[in-house]
Amino acid sequence: MNKTLLTLLVLGLSGAALAATEDRGFYFGTAVGQADADNAAEFGFRDDSHSAFRLYGGYEFSRYLAAEAGYLDFGTYKGTTPGVGGPATTRLELDGFSIGLRPQFEFGNQWFAQAQVGAFLWDSSSVIRTSLRTTRDNDNGERAYYGLGVGRNFGPTWRLSGEWTRYESKPADVDFLNLAMSYR
Repeated sequence: MNKTLLTLLVLGLSGAALAATEDRGFYFGTAVGQADADNAAEFGFRDDSHSAFRLYGGYEFSRYLAAEAGYLDFGTYKGTTPGVGGPATTRLELDGFSIGLRPQFEFGNQWFAQAQVGAFLWDSSSVIRTSLRTTRDNDNGERAYYGLGVGRNFGPTWRLSGEWTRYESKPADVDFLNLAMSYR
């Protein structure tokens, strides 16, 4: 390999490395949408969908990568299942915190595609009532989340995106389809 080609290669890689480490700063936002719980019929839930929201913030290290943390509330699911001595009513609440990475690719200055991957620290509370007794259970744990999204930048500070994210938890995996708005 000649020295000119080697020099151009090193300068090109150095420029790409500097562009990848361009600091873009902190951001915060909110997302609202529909949360669909898997296997909801097994719990007797009448509706496996519920309105949900997410509050989040993060830090963009470059135009390609951000670290993000947030709080999610998937609402309350209610249902009825047959039981001994009559039907049992079930109520499940699920919420939690997320922490992860958001790799992204920008198409010019306006459009972008992103992925999300990280840990979901969930907390659930359930109540099962029958004619004989009431059972309460609280549980928590850590599972993964992952998702995809596309969006548009509105100037240097605002961005709007449509996202799908799957949050795994012990009571039920939840698909969250949402519209997110953030400010940088």
